[in-house]
Amino acid sequence: MSGESYELLTDVIKMLMEWEQDYRNMPDNSKEVINRLNGYLVHHTKALPSKNLREFIEQLKTISIHEMGFDLEEQYGSLKILNEEGRINSELKYWYENSLQNDDVDQNLVKEFLLSCREEYKLSQDQRIMDMYSEVRAFINPSNYCITADRIMNLIGKYSNVSDSIIKVRDWYEIINLKNKENYSCPVCGKILSNDIFSEYRCTDMCMYYRDKDSMQLMKFNAEEALKYKKLKRGIYTYTLIPGVSELRIYKELLERFVDNVKITLYPEIDKFDISIDTGEGCIYLDAKDFASPHDLVESLIQNQSFIKMNGANEEDYVYLVIPEHRKYLYKGGNYRNIIRKKLRDFTDRVRVVYENEVFREVGDIINELY
Repeated sequence: MSGESYELLTDVIKMLMEWEQDYRNMPDNSKEVINRLNGYLVHHTKALPSKNLREFIEQLKTISIHEMGFDLEEQYGSLKILNEEGRINSELKYWYENSLQNDDVDQNLVKEFLLSCREEYKLSQDQRIMDMYSEVRAFINPSNYCITADRIMNLIGKYSNVSDSIIKVRDWYEIINLKNKENYSCPVCGKILSNDIFSEYRCTDMCMYYRDKDSMQLMKFNAEEALKYKKLKRGIYTYTLIPGVSELRIYKELLERFVDNVKITLYPEIDKFDISIDTGEGCIYLDAKDFASPHDLVESLIQNQSFIKMNGANEEDYVYLVIPEHRKYLYKGGNYRNIIRKKLRDFTDRVRVVYENEVFREVGDIINELY
């Protein structure tokens, strides 16, 4: 199941659980969640969207998880979200609570590696640890979503004499049993896709935006029986690889345009920012943030104390918060960028908020002033 469809299903179940606690009041986000589900049904299934609350409840009682386009494990696929009494299916409650626990553990694996690298560098001041972090963090990319086990061990072996933290990379992957010799993966995020009656090789809304926009074809992947394959754990795929797709695309474009004049680094100084551009007179720092909602993005910045880092840049440096192109078109709640700009006024005056297609012009203007 794709990251965004998984997020939608968990949001639906969470909303219903909150509603069960107080039937007299629907949760504040219920209208948004129901609208998202209706949009998902239109684009991913043959089911008709609900026209009112009564139809919405009836759908959840009569349409199975698989019929709603959610590709869960086989034991959950035939279940309805609500039972005949209108209460959440107890098995799905278990799935929901267990999934959240597992995803929290998975997504924290990359954070633990980051903190471990920072601690090692603090003690040793070894530049190779910074180099290792940049390469290992960039390893979480579409071409490495599903790989052979020896590829992972080769990366670990490369830095085994530099850092004890490198062994943590093994925990980012889990065994995948490929049912078919011939498989197809998403050309945007690299995920192995299925072609059952509900999924039809679809991926996240983000991936489908670029696939449709650029007429991208599925990537064919032939599995060799003699090799053992592993895939990124779902939490890392959802919370690290998917947001990282935009960072890698921006980085590649910057290299093609400006590498002759400046030094461009991906995940510099153990993830101080996503991308740094050293002009010789100062640095241009880019942080690409990919959230479905601009409100959630700002809340994340607050919780992670990101403004301390952003405001701590030198006076001669530039700091940009970059919004991926697809958010401009997928978000239907207003002007994504302007909402963030308005909210950021209370926290910083150092950060410039731009869409992805705008950042290249901004960087170009700064470089042209210097050369």
